[in-house]
Amino acid sequence: AMAAGKAAGDPVAEIAGLLCQTRLHLQRSKKSCTPSAEDEPRALREMKNAKAQEGLEEEALHAETCARQAMELSKRANICRGRVAALDALVQALLIRGQFDAAKSLAEEEIQMFRACRLRGAEASALAVEVFAHANAGNAKEALQVAAKALRRLPVLGSRREEVRVALLAAEIAFDSSCDLDRAAKHAQHALSLARKRGDFAEEVDVLQFLARLHAAIGLNPPRLSLRSEIAIQHSSDAAAKEQQ
Repeated sequence: AMAAGKAAGDPVAEIAGLLCQTRLHLQRSKKSCTPSAEDEPRALREMKNAKAQEGLEEEALHAETCARQAMELSKRANICRGRVAALDALVQALLIRGQFDAAKSLAEEEIQMFRACRLRGAEASALAVEVFAHANAGNAKEALQVAAKALRRLPVLGSRREEVRVALLAAEIAFDSSCDLDRAAKHAQHALSLARKRGDFAEEVDVLQFLARLHAAIGLNPPRLSLRSEIAIQHSSDAAAKEQQ
C-alpha cells in the first residue's frame, strides 16, 4: 500500500502503509521480550535475554522511523487523522525504547498545535496519548495530575470516547501504584458510566474487568453484573473468537 500510494502520488495510501508497518514492528517488539525459562543455565538465559533485548530495540527503532515518516507526510499533506495515528504509534515506540521524556514532550507539542488550530477531535486524541505516555513513564503522581487535567478538558472537547480511555487509564495508574484505591474506584465508575452512555460494549467490558481486579484487591466480591453487562462480555468474547478464526 505504501509503495503503491507513493507511486500514485496518494499520500493517504502512503500514510496507511507506513502505519501498517509501524504496527507490525510494534507487535514484533512486544513479542521479542518473551522471558527465558527459569530452569535454563544462567549463561544461556542471559544470552537469550540479551538477544531478545536487541530484537526489541531494533523493532522499536523501525517502528519509530515509520511513525515519524507517517507524521511528516501527514503534516505536509495536512491529513489530521494520519497525524493523530502517527502520534499514537510514535509515542508507543518511544516508550518501548525508554525515551519517556521525548514521548511526553512530543504529545504536549501536538496538543498545543491541535488546540491552536482548533482541531477538537485531534486535541482529544492527543490528550489521551499524553496521559498514556505519562502512565508508562513511572511517575504515578505526575501521571495522575496529567490525567486530571485531561479529564477537565475532554468534556469541553466533546470526546466521550477519549474521556473513557483517560478515566480508565487514571484508574489503572492509581491502582497499580497503590497510591489511592478510592480514586481508582472513582475514575473507574466514571469510565463505566460514560461507556454505558456511549453504548460501547468493548469499553464497558474493559472497565468491568478492571473493577473486578479492584474488588479482588480490596477483598470484596466482584461487582454484580447487569444483563447489559453480561451481554457486553458475551459480545466481547464472540468478537475475540471471530478474530482467532
